[in-house]
Amino acid sequence: MSSYKSKRSRPKDPPNVAIENATKLLADKKKESAFNVLFETISYRHRAQFDQTYEKAMEKYIDIGCDILKSCKEGFLHYRSLVQQNHPQSLQKMINHLIKKVSEIGQREIVTLGGLEIASGEYESKALKYEWDSYQTILMILRNNGKLNNIYKKVVEKCISYCLSLSRSTEFKKLNDVIRRRFGYVINNQQFDYALKINSSETLNSMFEIRLKLLQCALDMSLHQESFKTIKDIQKNI
Repeated sequence: MSSYKSKRSRPKDPPNVAIENATKLLADKKKESAFNVLFETISYRHRAQFDQTYEKAMEKYIDIGCDILKSCKEGFLHYRSLVQQNHPQSLQKMINHLIKKVSEIGQREIVTLGGLEIASGEYESKALKYEWDSYQTILMILRNNGKLNNIYKKVVEKCISYCLSLSRSTEFKKLNDVIRRRFGYVINNQQFDYALKINSSETLNSMFEIRLKLLQCALDMSLHQESFKTIKDIQKNI
């Protein structure tokens, strides 16, 4: 029992060592093990200070996750805790990297399936589901980050395009629910320095623009009930 405790309390490898170990595991075709090694170093909470080796470890973690279609959500939650307050530019860089990777995954899958018309009927596609789930992860990570609200808007637009091009009405309804819940979450979490400031004109205009895009998508998809809900949401913003 004591050996088990000592193993668990032993410090994880620093990022540069974890990257080396992950590279060796990849060479042995052990991708999931490499993914886990990087997660351990990203999630270890007792480091002295953030440095660029964390960013390199996170980037490799994302690359492997996208390669094996494994969610990067847990790693991003830890990385957000590490960098959100003092290094938001690093969080932005890693999120943009994930957006680029998963967008490429979705585009390749559509081509592989034979185009949008066929892909719109492929509800079991792991690659397309991974793209969608990754966007939802980003929306959750950034739901109350005022500094990166422009990235949040960008991902909402990606989600809208996904739903519209692939005729995904269920996902679109879920997206609307996510946006509605965000408003309440932001209101109840205004105490943080990085929080999205609900009373600023910039925030309100941003929310208004998002609602208009959702309304247009609902109309284009002939989802009348969602259209009415979104109109009510817009009225509340006004």
